[in-house]
Amino acid sequence: MVAESYDNQTAMHTQSIKLATMRICRLLLFIATIATLSAAATAQTTERVLIVGDSWAELTWVYGSVDKALNYAGHGDKIAVGDVTAIGGTTAAQWKTAAYQALIQQELMAYPSIDVIHLNIGGNDFLGAWNTGMSTAQEQALFQQIALDIEVLVQFVHSVDPNIQIV
Repeated sequence: MVAESYDNQTAMHTQSIKLATMRICRLLLFIATIATLSAAATAQTTERVLIVGDSWAELTWVYGSVDKALNYAGHGDKIAVGDVTAIGGTTAAQWKTAAYQALIQQELMAYPSIDVIHLNIGGNDFLGAWNTGMSTAQEQALFQQIALDIEVLVQFVHSVDPNIQIV
């Protein structure tokens, strides 16, 4: 009877070890599969779009709108970056300065595959300066200044990469 009890305990212990071993193997297989898929996904994407600008740009970046649109259009191998250049609250007047231009240049150098800039600026310039008491001439002067600030930025970007598209 003692031998039978010992055999039952040994069999249960052996079964427990087999079950634990199978669970560990399944877990390791799952981890290896996830790691392989993650590596494959990373290896198959290329940074092609730089998101630049104010809060509209920032929200576009944060919510992955460009990546979703690219994926929807069948271009899931192309992705956007914007963690450095999509800054809420910024203005065209700021983006034309050397400090902000350096951020763009830094990202273009870090990601030489980028060939499109998704530019969203000008709204804060307008909101910060326009008011209902402005004359038509004042409004036109404001619009012209915003357009000039944006043009300075566009010229800078094309001085870094003349072939880049700005949308």
